[in-house]
Amino acid sequence: MRTIKNYVRAALPMLLGCLLFVACSDDDIAEKGVKEGLPASLTFKMVVPDLNDAVVTRAGVEQETALNQLMFLFYKKSDTSKPAFARVIDQLGQYSIGSDSEDESNRLYTVTISPGDTDSNGNELKSGEYYLYALANWQNGFCSYDAEGYASKSLDELKNAILARESGANVLDIVNNTPMTGIYGRNDGSITINEGKNSFGTTDETRVHLRRAVAKVIFNISTENGITFTPERYSIYNYSQSSTLMERSGWEGGQGTKPGNLSYEGNNSFSDFENLAFSDNTPNSFEFYMPENVQKTKEVFTEVKMREKRVSKTNETFKYAPENSTYIVIEGHYNGPRNASDKTATYDGDVKYTIQLGDFNADRGGIDNFTIRRNVKYTYNVKVAGVNNIITEAEAKNFDDETQPGAEGDLVRMDDGTIKLDLDAHFERVLLKIPVDEFKNPMFYVKTPYSRTTDGISADMTVGDDSKDYKWIHFTKPQSGDVLDDLTFGKFGGLDESVRTDVHGLLKEISNLNGSTSDRDNTGEHFIIKDGNLYTTAYIDEFFYTENPTGGNAQLSEFVNYSGGRAMNICTTKHISVDGKSSVVENTIISFSQASIWTVYPTDGSVSNPFGIEKNNEWSYVKRGDAAPTGLTNDEGWNNTQKLINNKNNNYDSSAGWVVSVNEGSKADVKFNFSGNYNYSYLAAMSRNRDTNDDGKISDDELRWYVPARNQCIALWLGDNNLGAYRPYNASNLSSATSADIEGPAGLLHTSSSGNSAVWWAIEGASFGNNNNNNNLDMRCIRNLNNGMYNQKPTTFSTCNGKIITLSGLSSSCVRNSIMTGEYTADHKERQYSNTVPLAFEVASGDLKIKASNVNVSAKSSTVRRSGYIGNRTYTYTVNLGITNLPENASLTVSGSYTITSSNGSYVVSATTDNSSFSFTVYVNGSEICQVDCKPNGVNNNNRDYTFTPTISKASDKSEFTRGEIKALVNLAAANYTQDADGKDKGQWRVPNQRELVLMLGYWSELGMPTTGTHYASSTFFTATGAGKENPFMIDTYNGNPYMTLYGDYSGNFRIRPVRDVEPSASPQATHDSSYRPGGSIIK
Repeated sequence: MRTIKNYVRAALPMLLGCLLFVACSDDDIAEKGVKEGLPASLTFKMVVPDLNDAVVTRAGVEQETALNQLMFLFYKKSDTSKPAFARVIDQLGQYSIGSDSEDESNRLYTVTISPGDTDSNGNELKSGEYYLYALANWQNGFCSYDAEGYASKSLDELKNAILARESGANVLDIVNNTPMTGIYGRNDGSITINEGKNSFGTTDETRVHLRRAVAKVIFNISTENGITFTPERYSIYNYSQSSTLMERSGWEGGQGTKPGNLSYEGNNSFSDFENLAFSDNTPNSFEFYMPENVQKTKEVFTEVKMREKRVSKTNETFKYAPENSTYIVIEGHYNGPRNASDKTATYDGDVKYTIQLGDFNADRGGIDNFTIRRNVKYTYNVKVAGVNNIITEAEAKNFDDETQPGAEGDLVRMDDGTIKLDLDAHFERVLLKIPVDEFKNPMFYVKTPYSRTTDGISADMTVGDDSKDYKWIHFTKPQSGDVLDDLTFGKFGGLDESVRTDVHGLLKEISNLNGSTSDRDNTGEHFIIKDGNLYTTAYIDEFFYTENPTGGNAQLSEFVNYSGGRAMNICTTKHISVDGKSSVVENTIISFSQASIWTVYPTDGSVSNPFGIEKNNEWSYVKRGDAAPTGLTNDEGWNNTQKLINNKNNNYDSSAGWVVSVNEGSKADVKFNFSGNYNYSYLAAMSRNRDTNDDGKISDDELRWYVPARNQCIALWLGDNNLGAYRPYNASNLSSATSADIEGPAGLLHTSSSGNSAVWWAIEGASFGNNNNNNNLDMRCIRNLNNGMYNQKPTTFSTCNGKIITLSGLSSSCVRNSIMTGEYTADHKERQYSNTVPLAFEVASGDLKIKASNVNVSAKSSTVRRSGYIGNRTYTYTVNLGITNLPENASLTVSGSYTITSSNGSYVVSATTDNSSFSFTVYVNGSEICQVDCKPNGVNNNNRDYTFTPTISKASDKSEFTRGEIKALVNLAAANYTQDADGKDKGQWRVPNQRELVLMLGYWSELGMPTTGTHYASSTFFTATGAGKENPFMIDTYNGNPYMTLYGDYSGNFRIRPVRDVEPSASPQATHDSSYRPGGSIIK
């Protein structure tokens, strides 16, 4: 299938729209009648207007609006059972912008079908009565469809066709263009074509309207003043994977978003996408695209809040919402008052909001509208105004007393003296000091993957089946020391289990105390009381299970990536909602909250030894340390860490841990204690482990958490969009960051590898460097998730077979599983969707080389006009060129923001600059043809034309490229690279993005890449444009040790090794079949 060659790129905002074909005149058509079968021609003006808005309170418009492929289908009215005259439009001219466009997405094109133009069967369009339909962008990387197949079918088959994504397709963003379909006019597509010339489009009814086949959904989250809500995860449920191919009529409502009598039509394929992370660039918003989903309410209801109402406390089915309506769940952390008008207390905890989609504005869609229509942008502005409704639900006695069914949470009321500890996923310990008078009739509650306490458990009660998972915190008696009030952490006890007790045992011991508080200066088995305060050490297990506490084996999917973590509350009052979904703890003595381990691997058991990461770094920034053992590698972090600590005595800081002190009537003092003697990365990692046998060191069999090697860091970057709050950096203000910001310790982490892989520039993604200065940097630790393989190399996340790299281990949310061809978006950044990695890609056998073109460019007399005043001069150029030997359907472009047009056999470049001379480059189909230098002399006066002749410097063969050429991209690889003998792979290749290039780095030698003296570029640039790092992400082969970097001081040229998508199971030969040949490539 052919593709549109003359494609115009622009950077635009994000709106959807429809596509129109407009012409000059359709006078007298009705009066003339029509003689069928005579030669005819058509001229269309094609418009892409703005998207319909349904505002209910990242692809840009270029990907949403651009046309890459376009086909018209003319069905003869006399026999619609026969295939259509199917005309593919190879070439579109320059578009203009509609006057009502807000963002240049309203585009007007002119298209002509001339006598002699044929379809794929050699047929010409003749006069007659037709139904006219249009298809566009059928190979798009989001939801591809077989346009050629539909061109051979009847009109009824086209109307009944289903647009279906592949089962399990996980691409939620537009990769390079949007699928569209359309029809002539506003009714049935009827059009009369007369003999001779025809032109249409002076009215809306005589235009062809293309509509995007998908909707766009945007969520923006904000808070009232005085409230903090940190979004952490969102999930999409009942995501529609299919819809009708063609737009249907019958829509109602003010914006046409109400389905009227329409019902769902698709292949009944729906998917759930759970625990998606917010982008670090947009931490309070997210967006996605989805095919149309028409859904009708189950029964009538009268209040908006009932959209999320469940059937009962035991039946979580929605009462009114349809079975397959799409809905969103947003999870995050809340801290603030009950609401804006009640600030008597502060509440802290994890909350969750469920929102059913649809245009439920009363004037347009109605509160019972659960439908998502194609070509509509739905914007949901969610404002968190408090947690009053969650508290009310927790205190309510009846299920139907919920005031906001879509809001749930587990909250702790933070009174003075309340202790709320937010702990990490690894082993932790806490030295506690709490006034003993707080322990008046205490009880405990647990919330874990396996237990959720319904009624509090006091010392004299038996632990019920709903609370079996409570033994993950152990309490021991403190020792004499200097950490807090002449005390320090107690011993864990090793095999002597009497040294420690669980929370139930602790409460029993405390309940046995006698006498007034002034007489309680004594010791229990697992605590000390002095001066009216109770001191105890809490040992918190790592958030890892080998057994289900309620019986049976534990599965990774049950506790890894467990949003919200687990909690234990010791308190005197707690309210739990009837359905058990919400709770509020009051009169809290202490609340332990522990984050789960998070992984970028699947948790379904399909990977033999994945690893997971902790959430925070409790230590301050640390040095790497002086240890320099031999044998450190880039892929075995556990072995590296073991060699760095060398299993020496005192490799463990016995004073490291949390210290919590509460004095009567004051706020809790919480700090993390450690000794400066252990201020090295690999020793700090030991605080994540437990000295189980109390011998003062972390022995090999106790070493679970370790400093990652380089390749584990790369895996974390490949899965970065799955990490969310677990990302080991903060990039929320990266777009405005300076060099000082991004070179600070917060974005640089120690690895356990050495040399040029010793430091991970996590803020850049996959850049690494050496540690010559031994600076204080951040760190994170990881843990293998196969407990029997805790000291083994984690499962490799990719494999390389010949020239094909396959992502074989990462979670599906971390990779793109749809095939695309052609280049990624020009000048894209490392955190944009163009920097995702496919399931599999092939590396080219050689570097990109561009041969000098035989296109001839000659200089003609040109003009320049000056205006303005000193310090504010403007020069307006009209540069005239002669160009010959242009290939058929060639795309002619120039560098910069300048335009080139043709007129009467000449080509004109129009430019306005603030300099009296300027230069630009001319490209044909993405290949550089020549450099044009404009240096007029004697331009001394304003408002008069000066003539000059530009200088032409013809391009020669080239195999190295400047960063400016790579930033402009102009389809360097897609337009120029081919390695198949028949050349049919041209258009499939692209410049690799950053993630693809760093995957290549792992197989550099196997791929036969040079190991010294070169710089290989990606197509990805750094978000922090003000940080002085203007190069693309590159592989520097310095000194035979290739590594990824930005290296701002480098100003030389780059080589490019192209890549292309392949099926994961493909062999190098299998990727060259016809399914790749047309592609969606844009050949400029």
